[in-house]
Amino acid sequence: MKATINALRDALEQQKILESERTQKVANDANAEILQLKETVNALRDELEKQRIGESERTQKLLGNAQAEIAQLRQMADALRDELDRQRIGESERVQRASLEMQEEIRQLKGVADALRQKLDLQTFESQKQISKQEGRHASEVAELQKTIAALRLRLEGAA
Repeated sequence: MKATINALRDALEQQKILESERTQKVANDANAEILQLKETVNALRDELEKQRIGESERTQKLLGNAQAEIAQLRQMADALRDELDRQRIGESERVQRASLEMQEEIRQLKGVADALRQKLDLQTFESQKQISKQEGRHASEVAELQKTIAALRLRLEGAA
């Protein structure tokens, strides 16, 4: 019986050892799996952080590009506005110069027209004066011729 008890004790001891080894193996396997899962979680966390950093960098780059383009467009708009203002000023100056030139030409033409009108009036007056003189001479010639005709008639009548 002692042998049976010892055998049972040894078997129980052996079973405890096997159970302990199995428990240890399960614990080791679980610890290995936990360690592997922790490493996976850390790797995923690192990858997620890299993605966030990459996304942040891309966002910053896009934002920088957009701001640079906005600044460039503003400069272009300012340059175009300045050019338009210069063109407006230039056009205004050209219109003003043309207006002044036209006004000067109108003034000169009015002066020429007035001078020609005065010359025409003077010529008309001189012509009227000459016509009046000639009419006066003609009237006196006609009167003299009428006297001569009357005298010649008297002579003819007296001689007949």
